[in-house]
Amino acid sequence: MLYNCDILKIEYIPYIVKVQKKFIIINSDIEYRYKYENRDNLNTFIKDNANYDDVIISKDNLLTDTTIANIALFDGKSWITPKKPLLYGTMREKLLKSNFLIAKDIKIDDIENFYGFALMNAMIGFQIIDKVKIRIDDAKRDISL
Repeated sequence: MLYNCDILKIEYIPYIVKVQKKFIIINSDIEYRYKYENRDNLNTFIKDNANYDDVIISKDNLLTDTTIANIALFDGKSWITPKKPLLYGTMREKLLKSNFLIAKDIKIDDIENFYGFALMNAMIGFQIIDKVKIRIDDAKRDISL
């Protein structure tokens, strides 16, 4: 749906769920508070990192989101989602209000303290990703969850 104060256009596009197991963290100062029709910046992240299924974006050494979904990490007791995501998604908000998720700052180096990884958005719900690999680009090291 394309809208401003009024609905401008309604369009139906097939949504294809991709298997995502391989991520790279990149640092960026991108702003994406609302869903925009123009996703050129996000698409550039994917194009520039074609060896990965998706990109996890960090700002100021804190994890935010992937290019298509909010994220959560499992610490052995609770699912933790970044306190400051790029986009405050509806599924994320629903899971926070139900106390399924806890919002906290997650530093890049904290990833090693987690045991699980999940993606969430309105189209896929809450999807736990088994055997995920995350490349910490600056350190050139991989973390497996």
